[in-house]
Amino acid sequence: MVGLPEVEPVPPTPPRIKLRINSEDGQLLLELGAHVVAEHPKFAAKIGELAAEWAHAEAEMGALLAALMDTAPERTFALLEPYNRSAKRASQAALALAEATLREPALAEVRAIISRFNALATSRDSVQHGLWARKSGGNDRLFRLKALGYTQFMVRFFQLAKPEEQIRLATDFAGTLDEGYTVEQLGLISDGIRQVGADIFTMRLNWLRTGALRGLLKPLGFAGKI
Repeated sequence: MVGLPEVEPVPPTPPRIKLRINSEDGQLLLELGAHVVAEHPKFAAKIGELAAEWAHAEAEMGALLAALMDTAPERTFALLEPYNRSAKRASQAALALAEATLREPALAEVRAIISRFNALATSRDSVQHGLWARKSGGNDRLFRLKALGYTQFMVRFFQLAKPEEQIRLATDFAGTLDEGYTVEQLGLISDGIRQVGADIFTMRLNWLRTGALRGLLKPLGFAGKI
């Protein structure tokens, strides 16, 4: 007798937190929850792409910092440890080290790249750490809100007993959400991140290939000024 194949049970899909508020005539006013991203595949894909590009750009910034140290690998790895978990700290350290060790025009080049990196870090943080909403008239874009704003709205919303009061609150809150993103805008941020990562890589590779970094360093060299 042939036994039946064993089938592993499929765990239930966790429920999503969804809040949709309609106007009195049934039109969407405001919709909150991670599902607004999950139900927009192109938008979700761009957020994922942006995250992957940023992870690579962060790694390139760390490699740039290592190149600027211009010291033995073992010492470099030890010195890099405090900066591996913070892109902001790594870029600040790279800038400080560049200003302490590099001559012009290399210093100007590093300053420009780090300035671009930091500007993109702000855009990336906005996208990656935001909560998302849909609202009326915003079919081509999703709107970012901060966790504090979400909490304040939810507390007030469920304190109201009358539907007309909830609708009025939702209308007012939706009006404050002005940081909207389209798929195309997310693509531009992702492209910018990819470009700055490539530029950091290219600059560092050129230094390594030509040995140019040695000639760009001030006589003082690495002085641990990070």
